[in-house]
Amino acid sequence: MTYKSIWNDDKTDMKLQHPALDKDIRIDVAVIGGGITGVSAGYFLANNGIDAAVLEMDTIGAGTTGFSTGNLYIPVDEMFHKIRGKYGADTTRMVAESRMAGLKAIHKIIDDHSIDCDYRHAAWNLIAETPDAHANLQKEYEAFKEAGVPATLLSSSDILPNALASLQVPQQAQLDPRKYVRGLAGAAKSAGCAVYEGTRVLKIEEQSPNHFIVHTTGGIIHASAIIHATHTPKGEKLFSTLLAPYREYVLAAKLNSPFPEGIYWIEQDKHHYSMRTCKDAAGDDYLLCLGEPHKVGQQKDNTKLLNKLERYMRGRFDVAEINYYWGAQHYKAADKLPYI
Repeated sequence: MTYKSIWNDDKTDMKLQHPALDKDIRIDVAVIGGGITGVSAGYFLANNGIDAAVLEMDTIGAGTTGFSTGNLYIPVDEMFHKIRGKYGADTTRMVAESRMAGLKAIHKIIDDHSIDCDYRHAAWNLIAETPDAHANLQKEYEAFKEAGVPATLLSSSDILPNALASLQVPQQAQLDPRKYVRGLAGAAKSAGCAVYEGTRVLKIEEQSPNHFIVHTTGGIIHASAIIHATHTPKGEKLFSTLLAPYREYVLAAKLNSPFPEGIYWIEQDKHHYSMRTCKDAAGDDYLLCLGEPHKVGQQKDNTKLLNKLERYMRGRFDVAEINYYWGAQHYKAADKLPYI
């Protein structure tokens, strides 16, 4: 079993595809971070006639993007019925509409630029095995309906025969996140956005509200604006106090029997396990299983959580062998709303 994301196992794909910065430049917007957020920003800026550059210290998509599960869906971890209870129907509807807009935008980009990233439509499924989970599932179904999210309440699940019920949202999507963001970087570059790999940002100086000096390992950049696409702008204007870092774990296993396509969440107490199928660089079929979230720094032995995830996976599915494992980190906003 190898500590490596399944998306990062193609050694040829890990090589630099864009040059490192080797001179001083002047641009409108400097985008720091070459993951899906930064490269998307560069793409949209360039397509709106704005002179932008994306700066990545490693290779495009090698960080958080390359450690995600590659699922695209309207639902959120915090659950729509909880957002509905705290903020009301209008805010819940805006969250749903914004996430649907993101899905449509990615689909259009892939279609417009013929990006080969194993993109496919897949249904999102929430599965309840306990009475409490079943009650939450019913609440989520009602919140979906009110927010305009198409959903179907089912009395069974195609992966767990003993489930009490499941909730399904059709026409969500899956892709290889590393392939997508690298293809997107090519599209951004074609639109006029500069893309620099192997370029670490060392320091940012704010000369005035519309003049920043960005010091990098390859040159100095004068920019009118900065986008921090570094998962969160650490230490910048107290943003970090509004966000809590969480870590989860992923196992990628070959199975002895077929597993249906789709995005599957199985609710467990205060969190859920997430499953999906995919292929590795050699074209072999795998099942990904993600779970065991915790606040960063609050677990002394991460191996215990990996072992717990493995026991869960082997206890429910026909696992032949587990070949990949990795950790993924994300941030949760204090107010439970998507935050950028």
